[in-house]
Amino acid sequence: MSIWKRLFGIRRASKGAGTGADKIDYEVLDLEIGYILDYDLKSWEVTDKAVYTWENGVTDYEYTIKDGTSTAYLYLEASTGRLSMYTDGKINEMWPQGKVIMRQGEDLINEEIKFGGNTYYFYAEAAARVKNKSESYMLENWLFLDASEKEILSFNLYEDRSMDAFKGIYLKSFEISNILPRQ
Repeated sequence: MSIWKRLFGIRRASKGAGTGADKIDYEVLDLEIGYILDYDLKSWEVTDKAVYTWENGVTDYEYTIKDGTSTAYLYLEASTGRLSMYTDGKINEMWPQGKVIMRQGEDLINEEIKFGGNTYYFYAEAAARVKNKSESYMLENWLFLDASEKEILSFNLYEDRSMDAFKGIYLKSFEISNILPRQ
């Protein structure tokens, strides 16, 4: 074995690649609670993992991440690999009439939301069973995209009739990097 391989651990990494502690190349799908990742020039820790099982049988993943001062939600559409990042919003600021519309179950196909200087258009609606480390619950979700289809508004109605709002963006896979388990 050459000195370079001994110095840089190439033999060890290649022999044990993909086997637990020796794995060196992690993807978003590998994330678990306690993992560290880099996004937007900051390091973030995964503090929770939620599994969404949509009514059509598709399974997606949401990772709650914290950088020490902020909380965000990294969402992975497992079937396509598409990534998005969300932060908490306030439904009364984002879509004031949304509470009434969602609770009444009105058709949103022609609904537009004006928020933050952008207009968002109805994109999708679906229901899911969500399970994270502490609970399991049902939700209905409504997504709205801006004209560029890069910015997202997401609204959830939970089985207890409470609601949440989130603002998000779609990410390129390279924007999430340096994924490592906490040692």
